[in-house]
Amino acid sequence: MSQPPRTPEVPAVPRSRRPEGAVKVVVAVVVGVVLVCGGLAVIVVRGVIDFGTAIDEGLQPDRPATALVVQEGDAFAFEEFEFDEGWALSGRTVSADTPDRRAVRGLRVSNTGGVSGSGVVTTPNILLTLEDDGEVVAEIGCTVPDSLAPGDSAAPTCAVTRGGLPQGYDRLTVHEDFFKDGA
Repeated sequence: MSQPPRTPEVPAVPRSRRPEGAVKVVVAVVVGVVLVCGGLAVIVVRGVIDFGTAIDEGLQPDRPATALVVQEGDAFAFEEFEFDEGWALSGRTVSADTPDRRAVRGLRVSNTGGVSGSGVVTTPNILLTLEDDGEVVAEIGCTVPDSLAPGDSAAPTCAVTRGGLPQGYDRLTVHEDFFKDGA
């Protein structure tokens, strides 16, 4: 018997092996990109929140806004700033359309405190709100000269910023607004 012809042996094709090192590198790069992008997103969001909070808190976040209900002529104070008694709303027709007319007469403010450790002097500015039956009928903004030094006093400049001085009202509220000078 004869043997069938032999076919030449074909070398076996090597099996392709998964390059495990390359897969690990790709996974590491993808994870790194995700972590960097996530971290940047957190930083951006946190920055926006902090910026918004800083704007909301104003120039001096350690002094919260305060409102006092007073009667015309009453003395009042905000921290180390004392506003003397005896002031009065102008008897003339004064409105937001007549900014050159004085809305308040006889108001004086004194700085009874001291300079902070940083040398910064705070200056109070106030807003008088007149209400009738719970509705704001007029607002008067009063500004104090810049850098009112401890022991000094001055007359604020007050002008109607909204509405006009009414003949009658049932509530007068004073709101503070502090600004840092020399910061």
